[in-house]
Amino acid sequence: LNKEYVSRLFEIILASGSYIFFHEFGHFLFATLMGLGPSFVTTSQPGITGMSLLSVGVSYVGTSVANSVFAILGATIVPLVVAVGIFSWGLKKGDETLMTIAEIYLILIVLNLIPFGGLELSDGYRLWEVFMGF
Repeated sequence: LNKEYVSRLFEIILASGSYIFFHEFGHFLFATLMGLGPSFVTTSQPGITGMSLLSVGVSYVGTSVANSVFAILGATIVPLVVAVGIFSWGLKKGDETLMTIAEIYLILIVLNLIPFGGLELSDGYRLWEVFMGF
């Protein structure tokens, strides 16, 4: 195997895994700040094809549109802050690996905010549902 290929693959795996952690932590943190009593959940969802067969998420009950939107957007704000920090650190050190990880975070943030029809897992779709009153 090519060393460059293995290095890039490792960056993608590291960025994706850590992004999922900070994404879910963002939901949890912002739902906690709103007093929604969140909890982490893990459930197997065999009907969903995607990154894995195990779905890890945060469960909470929004009491208003504002609370729900705030809890949903927490999953964008926390990874965005982390991405800016990682990118700044990489820029300061001249480390392309760190800057690449930050760029992967930004790509995942943008993809997550697109309201893909039928993909209820995206926050963009969930925001659409909240605003449309579904």
